[in-house]
Amino acid sequence: MELVKANNQGELLALEIGIHALATVNDKTKKGGGVRAYAAEIGKGESSITRWTSAASVYCSLSATLQTKEIQEKVQHLYEISKAPQITWQVLTSYSIFLWGFLFEILENAELFIYEWQ
Repeated sequence: MELVKANNQGELLALEIGIHALATVNDKTKKGGGVRAYAAEIGKGESSITRWTSAASVYCSLSATLQTKEIQEKVQHLYEISKAPQITWQVLTSYSIFLWGFLFEILENAELFIYEWQ
C-alpha cells in the first residue's frame, strides 16, 4: 500500500494500481475494505479504481503470452473487454492485439506514403 501511496509522480501504471486494488479489496481480512475506502486511502477517484480493477481482472485472467507491456498500457481497452462475458476475454484481447498491430502498420505506411508525395 505504501508504494501505491508514494506514487505521486505516476511511476505506476493504472493497471498496476488496479491489480493492487483488486488484491486489497478482495482481501477479506482487511477491515473497512472496498473500492471506496481504497480510493480514499490512495487519493484517487472511486470510478477510476473501479475501472482499473475491472481491467486488472481481465489482465490477470489472460495467459502469460498475452500479459505483455503493450497490453498493460491499454487499461481502457481492458476495461471495455471486462464488460463482455469472462469466457470471451482471452479471445477479445488476442483480437485487439492483432488489430492494434494492423492499425499501427497502416498508419506507418500512410506516413511513408504522405512523405513520398511531398
